[in-house]
Amino acid sequence: MIFLYVQAASPSQATLGATNGIAQTAASIARAVGPASATSLFALSMQRPDIMSGALVYYILGAVTIVAIAVSRMLPSDPHAKLRGKSVDEMGEPDEEHTEEF
Repeated sequence: MIFLYVQAASPSQATLGATNGIAQTAASIARAVGPASATSLFALSMQRPDIMSGALVYYILGAVTIVAIAVSRMLPSDPHAKLRGKSVDEMGEPDEEHTEEF
């Protein structure tokens, strides 16, 4: 679902590949860093029960969840709504004057 928004955020069809590549890279980094950081945070919570009674990991992950929900609420309900208002020429595709029939 998120890649529908990535496609809609691309300034033109010519840059869609680069935009998708950046999004895939960011998702891969998050998938690599996320488990390690969550595990380390859980270990810290267990080693230091004096910090929030050992529940530090749950407070931080709860805060991350609230921020993610707040950010997702800012997304448009229809990711392609802005593309419907553009002409084909504005989207970066060639218009009829620049295409040849074979």
